[in-house]
Amino acid sequence: MKNKILLTFCMAILIGLLCVSAQRNIMMPGGFGPGVSDLQGVVAGAGAAATSGPSEVVLFAEANQRGAHKHVFELDSDVGADSAFNATPGSMVVLSGVWRLYREPNFQNPYDMEFGPGIYPSLLDYGINAIGSMKRLR
Repeated sequence: MKNKILLTFCMAILIGLLCVSAQRNIMMPGGFGPGVSDLQGVVAGAGAAATSGPSEVVLFAEANQRGAHKHVFELDSDVGADSAFNATPGSMVVLSGVWRLYREPNFQNPYDMEFGPGIYPSLLDYGINAIGSMKRLR
């Protein structure tokens, strides 16, 4: 009986460690595993695709591509309407296209910069403290 309990306990710890390791490989910049490495390849190769075809951004609720996420295709006139993003998204990945972010819904009060394909681990680093809406420019 003791051996069974010990074996179950060890298996639970091993499974927990594997889950944490997998999450770190996927989500942490600098420690990219296969998931994000593949994403970086897609983002790096998106230069030609940045101006043609459908465009896509993935917003993350927290910095460093963590937490709830939301895919935006072409535009979103009210980012905050999604309950996971009532506050400013913490990070984003632009898979294709060149995007403009706006402080308010319905494309009001734009930020001065444009965001092309790439991984943006902290939107605060770019002075983005609120996203009301966003759309593809080209």
